[in-house]
Formats: sequence, structure tokens, C-alpha cells
Amino acid sequence: MKISHSTRSGQNKSNEDRYRIREEKAGTVIVLADGMGGRSNGATAAAIVSDIICDYNWIFSNIQVSCNDAFAQADKAIAKKSEELRAKMGCAVGCLVIVKNTIFYSGLGDIRLYAQTKTGKQLLMSKDDVLTGKNGQTYLTRSIRGRGLRYPISVITLSTKDILTCSLCTDGYYNNDQNDDATIIEIQFK
Repeated sequence: MKISHSTRSGQNKSNEDRYRIREEKAGTVIVLADGMGGRSNGATAAAIVSDIICDYNWIFSNIQVSCNDAFAQADKAIAKKSEELRAKMGCAVGCLVIVKNTIFYSGLGDIRLYAQTKTGKQLLMSKDDVLTGKNGQTYLTRSIRGRGLRYPISVITLSTKDILTCSLCTDGYYNNDQNDDATIIEIQFK
């Protein structure tokens, strides 16, 4: 397995995307967080969330429980930091966990997971948690904002058997928006 990544800042602003990668014998954890536009401290929120989820004591034999607990801990940390800064903050987040020949994905917001099959098909494996307003602006319906998680975190499971690559990316990347931050993490399987 080979992991590569690329990130760029949007025009006239600092990059509010953060990613972390942790590789160990039992499994690999990849977290991508995108600070929420319209809220303050997006970069801080993305850094807190990516650090807490990546550094979580993962139980690689029970990804569902680990995802729910790691996301809940990140949400509590955002609540604490929001109170400390007296600011509303939050982020979209995607988490990819790879254990042996299995890929697990969980996400809140609009971080996307794409998979390219060995037959050349490009598949969108995740769904966006967004609403589009009358003005065309999109709004996250699920994210980490320090207000508690209303629903259990769902986990998508894939086998690496038929997958060449997986890509985890922010909306700035897949929308090719030069005004927005853009980050992609690509995982190539042998």
C-alpha cells in the first residue's frame, strides 16, 4: 500500500484542511478534516478533530465502536474549545481505516471517498451530508460542531480485492474550486 497526498490553500486565505495518517501493524488510520466556512477558527477545528480521531486508541477488531467513540471525543473537544474561545467552530471529517484487506470509511459533511476498481470504474462510495439553499450555497447537515452527535456514525466497508486506489478528498478538490482549500489523499493498493 502506498499513500500520497496533496493540499493547496484557496485564494486569499489560509488552508483550513487538515489531515493525519497513522500507520501501524494492526491497521492504518487516515483522517481528513475541512474547517467549516462561515464559522471562525476552521483551521483550529480541523486540527483538533483530525488529531483526536487519528490519535484515538483504535480497536481494529471493532471499527464501528471505535468510529462512534472517536467522533464523539472529537465533538466534545470542539465543544470545549468553542467555549474557551467563545466562538462557533466546526468541520466536515472523513476517516478511512484499513485493516488487512478491508477498507472502512466513516464521514460527516462533504468529505468524499472515491474508489477506482481494477476494471477502471471510478465509484463515489460516500454520500454528502449537505443541503443546497436557494442562493446555491451548500450547508452541512452533519458535521462535528461541539453540539453532540445526533445519530450513530455509519461505516462503509469495502474489500481491497477489486480496488486499485481510494481517494479521500475535500469539496474544494472535487469541485475544482480555486477559491477553496483543496486536499486529496490517495491510497494505492498492490
